[in-house]
Amino acid sequence: MARAGDGTLHIAYYDLDGGALRYARVSPGGDTETEVLDATGRSGAFASLAIDALSVAHIAYYSVDATELRYVRREASRVVREVADSIGDTGWFTSIAINGRGEPRIAYMSYEPRGLSYAQGGPRWTTTRLRTPMGEVGAHASIVLDAMGRPIIAHRDDTARVLRVTRYDGSGWSDEVVDSSGNPGEFASIALGPDGRARIAYYAAEPGDLRVATDDGGVWTVRTLVSDGDVGQHASMGFAAEGGLRIAYRDETRRSLALLREAGSDITTEIVDDRGDAGTFASLVVAPDDTLAIAYYSAEAGDLRLARWR
Repeated sequence: MARAGDGTLHIAYYDLDGGALRYARVSPGGDTETEVLDATGRSGAFASLAIDALSVAHIAYYSVDATELRYVRREASRVVREVADSIGDTGWFTSIAINGRGEPRIAYMSYEPRGLSYAQGGPRWTTTRLRTPMGEVGAHASIVLDAMGRPIIAHRDDTARVLRVTRYDGSGWSDEVVDSSGNPGEFASIALGPDGRARIAYYAAEPGDLRVATDDGGVWTVRTLVSDGDVGQHASMGFAAEGGLRIAYRDETRRSLALLREAGSDITTEIVDDRGDAGTFASLVVAPDDTLAIAYYSAEAGDLRLARWR
């Protein structure tokens, strides 16, 4: 999910029964429009959406039958569909960002051979299999662009069982370990705070904790935010205007959608929805006035839900 400048919420999601990529627009007043954007070959898994400065929605996703990374752009009067990468089985764990020219940048995992990949859209698509340590890397990829439009990608190394960051400095790619304690890195969510520093919210599996890592000039500082039960899966992070963290996540112990708020040194958590096994695939948006919206899945009902604070 992403928010346009007029307050409209844009949501991309996978219709498992229909095997299709679907798209919804929710107005500030709550009016909702939905449409199917791709119904060919069970397409729409790992959907990731971003909005550009003109309020155009860009969506990266995986086609299950074609085993390829696809891209769709929903403009006001037309839908543009493209194949971004079709070499091997590719397009898992997509994460999309848009640069200042309105061009898509996508991080994702290639499954065969398994590894982190990066695609740039523009007049034509270019793809790069990134050089990272050998093994099963690239799962739970999450991308953000720095102030110069250069990608920073958080991802999970399943072989080493660590959280990694792979970044481009303008001339080449580098790779670093962010956290290696407690089997971390699933459900990574990376974003730039108001201070320009990258932060990653993620799940540490063996303690079952929600953590956040902060980039201090290439040195990562790790904090455990919540450890009450099995918490932190499906993390999605944003920031209040004053810089405090806002993280939506799945509380597995309580089978609920939960929300963390940070104000200075104070951290509070609350259950947002405990009906129908809620909270997987959470996606959070923080508006400029600090109002919140979370799109998420209810497993028992099989529904897409939206929680909003006005």
